[in-house]
Amino acid sequence: MDEEEPTSPGADRRQGERITTRLLVEVRIPDWGALRTVHTVNLSLGGMRLSLGARTAMGTPVDIIMTLPNGERLHLPGKVAHLGPGGSGDVGVRFDEVPKHTREQIEGYIGELAAGRTPNPRSRTKSIPPGVLIKKRS
Repeated sequence: MDEEEPTSPGADRRQGERITTRLLVEVRIPDWGALRTVHTVNLSLGGMRLSLGARTAMGTPVDIIMTLPNGERLHLPGKVAHLGPGGSGDVGVRFDEVPKHTREQIEGYIGELAAGRTPNPRSRTKSIPPGVLIKKRS
C-alpha cells in the first residue's frame, strides 16, 4: 500500500485549516527566563509554527500568549511537535487542550483570515495583562 498512515511519523495530523500569518506572539520555553516576542509562520486550531530563531528539542514545553485584534490575550500552552529544516529555528507547536472559549476565539480569528478579512479591533475585553504569563495549575 502506497498511502501513508495518518499515525505514521511525519504524517500531517492537523485537524483544522492552516493559515499563513505573520503575527507577533509572546513565547517562553524552559531555557528562557522571560517571555520573548517572536513571529508566527502559520496558525491552525491545533497549533502554530513559530520562528524562534533558536534551536530547541522535540517535546519542549512552550507557553504562547497571542494577542487578538480586539486586545484579548490568549494563553496557548503546547509542546514542540516539529523542527524546521537545518536548525532554522522554526518549530511547530501542538497546543495542549485549551478551554472552549479560547478555541472559539482562535476559530473566529482563523475564519476572518481565511475569508481574506483583517479582523477589526473591537472593544477591549478583560484578559491577560501584557508581560504576564499564566501559571499552570498542578
